[in-house]
Amino acid sequence: MQQASLLGRITSTELLPLLRQYAAATSAAGVEAFHTSKGAHGVITLIGGSTSFAGAPFFAGISALRSGADMAHVITERSAAAAVKVLSPELMVHPYLPTGDLEDPDHEGQAPELSASKIAALAAKCVRRSEHWLQSSHALVIGPGLGRAPVSLATADAFLQAAADLDIPVVVDADALGLFADPERTSNQCLILTPNRKELLRLLGDAVTDALRPVVTDARLVDLSNADIQGLFRDLSRRFPRSLVVAKGRHDMIIQLTGTEPEVFWCSTGLGSPRRVGGQGDLLAGVLAAHAARLHLVNSINTPLLPAAAALAVELCRDAAAEAFASAGRAIGVPDILPRVGPCHDALFGQLAEKHSR
Repeated sequence: MQQASLLGRITSTELLPLLRQYAAATSAAGVEAFHTSKGAHGVITLIGGSTSFAGAPFFAGISALRSGADMAHVITERSAAAAVKVLSPELMVHPYLPTGDLEDPDHEGQAPELSASKIAALAAKCVRRSEHWLQSSHALVIGPGLGRAPVSLATADAFLQAAADLDIPVVVDADALGLFADPERTSNQCLILTPNRKELLRLLGDAVTDALRPVVTDARLVDLSNADIQGLFRDLSRRFPRSLVVAKGRHDMIIQLTGTEPEVFWCSTGLGSPRRVGGQGDLLAGVLAAHAARLHLVNSINTPLLPAAAALAVELCRDAAAEAFASAGRAIGVPDILPRVGPCHDALFGQLAEKHSR
């Protein structure tokens, strides 16, 4: 099925003027300029990966680079580090993440029990070893391939606190989203939460009744006109007032938690690929981080440009996936999508510049 170009789909929407502002802001600050020093276009640090999931941090890191970021650091487990490095020599890989997924036969596939104090010490040590990279970063991605081992989640939590101290925007994905299901947790840092529908159910917590479950997990839309659903998101807004939710599904939805009432900023218009493949969520996390880093660089992270940049990331990934499926068909994989993200971005901003000059 043919679809209109991205520019054609957004021409009559509120997204178009915001993307023009975004392009102007990054261009004026030199983020899009030539002859800049390495790092001027954004540095991303990614925390994730484990013995079983080495591909996830690779996809997130390389998609950030393919979206225009200059550098990407991957903080991962030693067991995953070599695999990530072999997949891409462009990524700077640091094997600091404490192991939470030991496959040692002596442990019968289970990580050994660690005391709470030992877990806290390992998490703190990992953040301390990564401090240099964090201080030079403009956005973080936490979660791809992380797993749910207590030491992994505790380390993710420690990195969230470090990012809050540095006021760095954070894309939270996959198992790291479970940290935000705690109804007592609050944060005033800039967060982009990226749940699929099952993860959204966990994120909203025990307040989701049996009657609301099918509404929350509906792959088409999250219905914020439903008063009960609105109430659930209002609670998220109260706890995380500087956050966005990118709810992934048949239609990806950008839900702002930053106003007095949560509201849907954008619902995806692109068809995407009719076949969903492993790694597409990791790819989106990396693209989101690249655009968040640009806004951080131009001091615009706390403006309406953030949801606009998130909507742009969603649409670019969907268009790249549609192009990849048109070429590869049912054999599509994320490696088919990756090389198309950058050209989709450049095509849109080239059209915007051309239209503006007329």
